[in-house]
Amino acid sequence: MNSSMKEPNLTLVHDNFERFVYDFLFLGNSILTKDKNIATSEAVAEVFECFVKNYIEGAESFEAKQKAQFAGASYNAKLLFAHALWLWSFAVSDISPAKKRSYVEEILDGESFDLLPDLFSGGIGSGGLHHTQKKFEEILFVVKLILYTRKHHQQFQGKERQNTSYNIRDWIADVCLYAIYKVPLVAHEFAHQDVDQIVLNEQLAMSNILMHLAWPNRHERIFSAKHKRDLVATFDSFLTKGYRALDREKQIKCIRGALSQLPGVDEDFDFYTHPVIRQLWYPIKDSDNFYSQEQALQYKGAIILYGPPGTGKTHNAKLLARKLVLQKFFQDKDKIRSYLTEGENEIVNSRIQRRQLHPRYGYEDFIAGIHLKDGNTIAQKGDFLKFCETAVADPDQNYVLILDEINRVDLSQLLGEAFSALENRGETIDLPIGGFLLTVPKNLYVIGTMNEIDFSVENIDFALRRRFHWFFYGFDPDALQNIIEEKDENNHLKGNKDLDRFLRNVAQLNQGITDHPELGKQYQIGHTFFAEIVDIYYRYHELEGKKRKMKTPLFGENGPAKTLWEISIAPIISAFLGNHDSQHREETISHFYTLYLAD
Repeated sequence: MNSSMKEPNLTLVHDNFERFVYDFLFLGNSILTKDKNIATSEAVAEVFECFVKNYIEGAESFEAKQKAQFAGASYNAKLLFAHALWLWSFAVSDISPAKKRSYVEEILDGESFDLLPDLFSGGIGSGGLHHTQKKFEEILFVVKLILYTRKHHQQFQGKERQNTSYNIRDWIADVCLYAIYKVPLVAHEFAHQDVDQIVLNEQLAMSNILMHLAWPNRHERIFSAKHKRDLVATFDSFLTKGYRALDREKQIKCIRGALSQLPGVDEDFDFYTHPVIRQLWYPIKDSDNFYSQEQALQYKGAIILYGPPGTGKTHNAKLLARKLVLQKFFQDKDKIRSYLTEGENEIVNSRIQRRQLHPRYGYEDFIAGIHLKDGNTIAQKGDFLKFCETAVADPDQNYVLILDEINRVDLSQLLGEAFSALENRGETIDLPIGGFLLTVPKNLYVIGTMNEIDFSVENIDFALRRRFHWFFYGFDPDALQNIIEEKDENNHLKGNKDLDRFLRNVAQLNQGITDHPELGKQYQIGHTFFAEIVDIYYRYHELEGKKRKMKTPLFGENGPAKTLWEISIAPIISAFLGNHDSQHREETISHFYTLYLAD
């Protein structure tokens, strides 16, 4: 286990998993309550019947289906399934402790139970979008793993508790390795026939979560398959030819060994918490969207991030640019050594340029123009032409140009000859000014941002549109939760019972805006505006004193949520509806306010 991990719940999470393995999986006793011998063969069969065989199709929520499936089930079956819900949620940090507890309480609704303490911590890592969006598949994998492990539990018994636990954890890790990499099971021959019945034909976060919980010294605290791919891609230069042919777990182990030899990196560092290493491979939490944008940028050479204000377009453009530059730079592993000792400013800043576009910024500034100097007119190279020449002279590295708010200029006029040069990379074009030559090299990438609320994508010339790959940036509840967690440095909001309600309601509000016939998705309110709730909450804490720091309700009378609405959200919506009569505007704002404050 890595001693340098900063997660405060680490020991508690691993201890609880150990209790789950021995007390529940082997002995059959509940770890959620004081009940004994609940994981009987009858309860196992009942859970399989309720959750697997009688799965309800349709658009209803997972919770509604779950309630219907287990209606009339025995207490033992409900409690056994509650352990599956607990195992699915307890180790991840992007589900609040209160929400984790509610999952167990909901399945046991109507039963008399007393939950044991210290079982619903804040978690030790993000499960990623798949973990929650594919909830049924993730929990189905957990349910099958529990059922088949209980089926063979006697065959895992060792001479001592430690041996028994070792055997079960080894079996769980082997199943997960098989699920992800199809690594053949080398032990547990009696259970081989069951593996294909447990494993689903999907890449699941639970496989990575359970591998780490089973053997934290062998498998990193990285629950997302995308994160593991990113990590290996970043440090690919540290892999020998033999290791490139192995599964990703062994590749990461090789990378860990190589990095631990570098200055400032000890052998038990953590990929998420080491201040420099994290910055190399993990630039953004919105990994699925980020990955597709990164791929499109490498393929197309130019992308546009568009959508309403406050959705992180410029922020993500900077992160994309930084990653593109560093990944190319680090193909030589010796450069990682210099980076760790010298920092990144010179490496990154010299290879990324950002221009804030505005109506007075034109072709002569961007490509080339005639300028007056000392009473004479001279031809001068523009920003883009000079940046292209820099990139041409350094073909082994990547260069990125960020064009902010392209909606504020006539992009076709601004680009001029570069319009076609973006598509025909490497070709030299004669410019009509100064005899200059323009070559847009393949190692120069362009990222544009556009506020669609000011200028619709449909209004852009098709020939121009096809030269870029376009990515819509709307309200993102996961991004909002991430920003709140990062801003909540003192953990004042962590565990606040109103936070889940706030996250649900702002998503509901934006859905209402999207569905409104006179608005639409381009009028969604960006998650950065809602993240101001942290600043307001901290201000309330300062005003009310330390004794109230964990007691201030977000939705209290004149509380933080209402303050955010009045000073930020309501004025934005009012501006959206500026062309409507006052009565219609007030009625629409009142409707959205109801969505925002819903219980």
